[in-house]
Amino acid sequence: MMRYCVAIVSALFLCVGCAHTPLPPTGMHGELVVFLEPLDCDDCTEKAIESLKKTDGVHTVVFDEDNLKIAITYDSNHVKPDVLKTIVTAGDLKIQSVISDASKSTKIKFPSELDVKTISTQGEYVKLLDHIVPGKVTVFDFYADWCLPCQDIDRAMILIMKKNPDVALRKLNIVDWDTPIVRYYFLNIPTIPYVIVYGKKGKLVQKIHGLKLNELRAAIKQGLSQ
Repeated sequence: MMRYCVAIVSALFLCVGCAHTPLPPTGMHGELVVFLEPLDCDDCTEKAIESLKKTDGVHTVVFDEDNLKIAITYDSNHVKPDVLKTIVTAGDLKIQSVISDASKSTKIKFPSELDVKTISTQGEYVKLLDHIVPGKVTVFDFYADWCLPCQDIDRAMILIMKKNPDVALRKLNIVDWDTPIVRYYFLNIPTIPYVIVYGKKGKLVQKIHGLKLNELRAAIKQGLSQ
């Protein structure tokens, strides 16, 4: 139970990105997290952020460049989420996905052309080696629906897999901390997200726990070169 609670608290803190910012004293507080499609246009992002900051009712705007994520807190009595999304896309920026309330989990939809399968749906044990995809980098992603940083892994994998068809994603839903898959694979692993990356020749590349997207990208790149 303690690990479960710590995971939830950590998830909320990591995903919001500005959770330590004091809430405004008046009005209805709203949170919007916008994930952007990659675009070689720094000025577009800067202009969108400046426009958001000047919008009546917006309290804070935080841009996470590594994850292409804009976190916005606002007074919902003065401005609506659709207006904020319109401001973001007023230039050349394109939105990949949105969390309209950062305290709630939403499932990410993977494009049908990507090689993605869920191989453990209820925390049941599966043997990873039986699911390695020959000739591809196979990323095993241990996640839970209540884990918001796990959604950042999903978003990163969508971008990676669109550029690299030789990458396959196999997802494993741990459900909670007392399922067979956790008891087998999580020895000394304190948190999720937790990913295990195998290279194109089926050799283990790296195990990564926590939200470490740069390490994930580097491990996949290494796996592609093997």
